[in-house]
Amino acid sequence: ALSCTKSMLSSQPAHPQYHILLTPAAPTAAPTLEGAAAAASSAVDSTNMAFDADAFLAAPSLAGHPAVSVPAGVDANEGSMPVGIQLVGDVGADVFLLGVASALGARLLQRNV
Repeated sequence: ALSCTKSMLSSQPAHPQYHILLTPAAPTAAPTLEGAAAAASSAVDSTNMAFDADAFLAAPSLAGHPAVSVPAGVDANEGSMPVGIQLVGDVGADVFLLGVASALGARLLQRNV
């Protein structure tokens, strides 16, 4: 993971053979309404929740890599809350990445219906 992060920050492909990096979209499943409301009541918890949510999103954006999140189902351990995956592409490969994300999203939707 560290080498992929270094690669993203240097605007180089993560791996010469692969052009898409798959990561979690967030470190946990989506919070329940009650959980989000409880975290929002505390400035510290609210700030931590915001930083945690950006943990996987910031590096690609800062490095100029295209990235897209795709719904991937629900997490049974988190009360059936939605989870997502993030696809990160090479710099300038936006159209390719969106095509892959569209195909993957359609496939995951078929699996979850």
